[in-house]
Amino acid sequence: MIEYCSHLAWQMHATEHRELSLEELTAFTTRYSTTEVRVDLTTRIRELVDARVLSRSGDYFRFRYHYIYYFLKGRFLSSKLRDLAVLAHVKECCAHLYVRENANTILFLAHHAFNDPAFLECVVEAVNSPFAAIRPIEFRGGDTSAIAEFVRDLPALKYTGEQPEAARERANRHKDALDDGSDGMADAKQDGAETEFIPQMIALFKTVEILGQILKNQIANVGRSRRVELIQLLMKGPLRAVRAYFDLFMVDREQAQRELMQLIERKKVVDNDQKRQQLARTLMAQLMQFTSFGFVVKAVTSISSDELQDDIDAASRSIDTPAARLISIGVRLDSPKDFPRSEMRNLLNEVKTDFIAMRVLQMLTLRRLYMFRTSERDKQWLDSQEVLGIKMQHAVDMRTRGTKLLKK
Repeated sequence: MIEYCSHLAWQMHATEHRELSLEELTAFTTRYSTTEVRVDLTTRIRELVDARVLSRSGDYFRFRYHYIYYFLKGRFLSSKLRDLAVLAHVKECCAHLYVRENANTILFLAHHAFNDPAFLECVVEAVNSPFAAIRPIEFRGGDTSAIAEFVRDLPALKYTGEQPEAARERANRHKDALDDGSDGMADAKQDGAETEFIPQMIALFKTVEILGQILKNQIANVGRSRRVELIQLLMKGPLRAVRAYFDLFMVDREQAQRELMQLIERKKVVDNDQKRQQLARTLMAQLMQFTSFGFVVKAVTSISSDELQDDIDAASRSIDTPAARLISIGVRLDSPKDFPRSEMRNLLNEVKTDFIAMRVLQMLTLRRLYMFRTSERDKQWLDSQEVLGIKMQHAVDMRTRGTKLLKK
């Protein structure tokens, strides 16, 4: 049954609307019965429709749920990777992962073919292709100085002391409110997309997700040296995207600022050009701050795993830049464990003169505080390192504790 459905998924892949007419389904089943195993079509249709695997509309059939279609398509592809036509399709999908169909295909194929050398080679090529001509950001040597000058006037980040449970609930409500059903992906391949920032970014992020899934879920099936090599590639991809974004921003910042000022004027937010210019600049600086953090945290969440920490540290040492160490620290912070004090102290000394790197580290630390319960001891240590201004929260904690003791 599963083998039949896997071949059926590949057959539907070749149709425009991912569905087959009864006539087409009959022809497919006849071919399948000749080359594989004999199938009685009437019985098979009844079984698959009753099991809600297929849905029927008149004389047309399709898979009821997208994930069933992609799971079965991935299963078929994994068994045929030695077929040149199938391998060409997989390579085409990997080359255009900003397309929804391609991204879902490779995501589910990874579940079946995680350790196939041909498939892994396609994934490696996909993670190396976006922004291939750009060096990964290092957060040293002044490579963020121009951006830092633009965002330096942003206010300091603050920690409110909100409990992790409440913070997660608030974040989920905000995410739900923003969800309009769009995934940001394209329906079809676009001409020239390989040189445009947004398609390259989407393709890179999808590849990072897929590669991270392989590393986390199949750790016992990928050798250590290969894991370290793949983690290096996974780190470098988002760091290339950071530099590409900075370069793009510096080229377009004046035009973007003018457009923002026009929007602010139409909305009548402020009443004069000087205030509009300052507000536009602040909004752009905040965007830069959160985008830098977003690219780094994408790498962090994709490989975040206690089992991979040794490999992540090895990959970071091999790359040997503050940016790579920032990702490694981010993985350690993506956990309820105690703060990695010695590693953070070393990194602080390394990036204290880089405004952007410091901001990213602060935001990673804030993310940890809001995601997981944090001991007073760790908060005091953070305060001593001047990473975050949390003195007020200490006072609240100590007053609460003192009140409880007095009541006892």
